[in-house]
Amino acid sequence: YESFWVYFFSVHQEVWTRRVHALATLFGLGCALVAFPLTLNSGWLFVAVAISYPLAWLSHLLVERKWPAVFSNPFWALVCDLEMLGLMLLSRIEAESRRLRLRPGSSPGARRVAWRSRCELAIVAYLAAFFILDYHDLVVLDLTGLF
Repeated sequence: YESFWVYFFSVHQEVWTRRVHALATLFGLGCALVAFPLTLNSGWLFVAVAISYPLAWLSHLLVERKWPAVFSNPFWALVCDLEMLGLMLLSRIEAESRRLRLRPGSSPGARRVAWRSRCELAIVAYLAAFFILDYHDLVVLDLTGLF
């Protein structure tokens, strides 16, 4: 686990990658642990996976410019994702970065690339939310009580 954790953390060095990952994880947990038990509609499990994973993958591809760790080992990636969320909630993520001796890239163009990536990610997230909210009647799930 420790060797996979080092690899996992190395592909989550940028702050925005971790933030988007945290939001995606919280959304997925909310769908799976709150919405599904309350409604007993299994569609929430689909929504949890269908929105959380692509959002996290986009953060890897647009912000981090690295391949997601989930493709190498899905189980350990989920465990590490939950651990990373816990470290973020406890404000211990920087201490873990120092412990592993990892630092985000600091090349002169890195800020420009990161800003552009955040803008691209925001546009994609907006379009996805617009499609889901505006065309939710196309979705097979019964989400009428939500909107």
